[in-house]
Amino acid sequence: MKIEKKIKELSGPYIHLMFTDEFQRLMQLESKDNFGYVSIDGENCVDIVRLFDEFSKNLRFPDYFSDNWNSFDECINDLGWFEAEQYVIFINDANSVLLGDNENFESFIRILYKTCVEWAKGRDYGALVTIPTPFHVVFHCTADKENYIIERFRRIGIDKLDIIK
Repeated sequence: MKIEKKIKELSGPYIHLMFTDEFQRLMQLESKDNFGYVSIDGENCVDIVRLFDEFSKNLRFPDYFSDNWNSFDECINDLGWFEAEQYVIFINDANSVLLGDNENFESFIRILYKTCVEWAKGRDYGALVTIPTPFHVVFHCTADKENYIIERFRRIGIDKLDIIK
């Protein structure tokens, strides 16, 4: 199945690892189908402060966002200011994300995974009701980093991955 179809699905896997040049083509899907497209530069996410800054800037987090995991979790699960029928976060140079910081990398991936599942199921929290909405994350790096990035995910117990070569 082509990646364009996968990222429109409500079913998992929600985390995609891409090791091809198809990434550049996917980044051009921005204007199609009310597509909530966000591009994140992994080289701007080498530490936690820069990761929060990159996500806050590109997902247009509100002013109340603060640099901690609880605030990140809250904002990425809201996105009321960034309405779309589906969301995809493209992370280029994924091998650079939180490089050497496995503890924060684990927190980051767990929040993203939980976020994908929650968006796909929809929510009814009284004041916050959302219909099931596709939410996927595509991690891209070059083929020579493939083993490193796959192992990094597996070390934290994430093995429901869609590997695209």
